[in-house]
Amino acid sequence: MGLFKSVTKVFKSVSKVFKVIKTFKFFSKINPWVALGVFAIGWLYFSSRRPESPDFGDSDFNNFEKGLFLLFMELEKLVVRESL
Repeated sequence: MGLFKSVTKVFKSVSKVFKVIKTFKFFSKINPWVALGVFAIGWLYFSSRRPESPDFGDSDFNNFEKGLFLLFMELEKLVVRESL
C-alpha cells in the first residue's frame, strides 16, 4: 500500500511539471501582447474575488509586538512621573 501511494505521489508531481511545460510552450507561441492581455484580465478578475484583508495582522507575533509597545509606553509614563 505504501509503495502504491508513493508511486501515485511521484506520478502526480511529474504530471504537474508536464502541465507547466505545456502551458509555457503554449504561451510562448502566441503574440506577446495577447499573452499580456490574458494575464492582465486574469489578474484583474482574480484580484477582485480575493477577500479584503487588513494590512496589519492579528498573529501571535503582532500581538506580542503590540504588548511590548504598550509596556514600553507605560514604563515611559512612570519614568516621567517619577522625575517630576
